[in-house]
Amino acid sequence: MGRFTPNDEKGFLRLIEIWEIVQKNDTYKDWTLTLVGDGELKENIKTLIKEKNLENSIILKPFTKEIEKEYLKASIYVMTSHWEGFGMVLIESANYQIPSIAFDINTGPSDIIDNEKSGFLIKDGDLNEFANKLCLLMDDENLRKEFGKNAKAKVEENFSKEKVMEQWNEILNS
Repeated sequence: MGRFTPNDEKGFLRLIEIWEIVQKNDTYKDWTLTLVGDGELKENIKTLIKEKNLENSIILKPFTKEIEKEYLKASIYVMTSHWEGFGMVLIESANYQIPSIAFDINTGPSDIIDNEKSGFLIKDGDLNEFANKLCLLMDDENLRKEFGKNAKAKVEENFSKEKVMEQWNEILNS
C-alpha cells in the first residue's frame, strides 16, 4: 500500500522484481501479490508487470478508504521502501496479526518489526534474501500465525494510544 511516486520511494519496482523471483517456483503459483495505491508511477508498474509476465499473479488496486478489507484478505505484509519516516502501515497490518517483511532501512521498520519474531528485516537491496524469507512465510502457516500474534502484541505494548499519550506526557513534562 502506498503512493506510486515517480522516485519510487515505496520500492514497488523492486517488489515486482522480488515477486518475479518467488514466481519462478511453481509452489507459489496460487499466491497473488496485491498492490494498493495510485500515482504517477502506475503506468511504469503496469509495464514492468507485463514485461515480467506477472499479470496473473499481481493485482493492482486503487487507493481505498476500506483498507480494513485489504488487511483482512492478506497473509503477509511486505514493505520494500527505499526510505520511510515511521511506517504506519506496518503498525496497521500488525493490528490484524499480519507478519511483515521489510528492508532494514535507516528509519521505520526496525522500530516496529522484531526480526525473526514478528517478521523479517532484510539487508537493504538484497532481493534474493527478501524473496527467500517471503517464501519461508508462504510455506509455513503456523509461522505466519506466530509472527502475526507477536506483531500485534508488540504494537499493543509499544504503540497503543495509551502508550503514545504516556510518551507525549513525558516529553511535554520534561
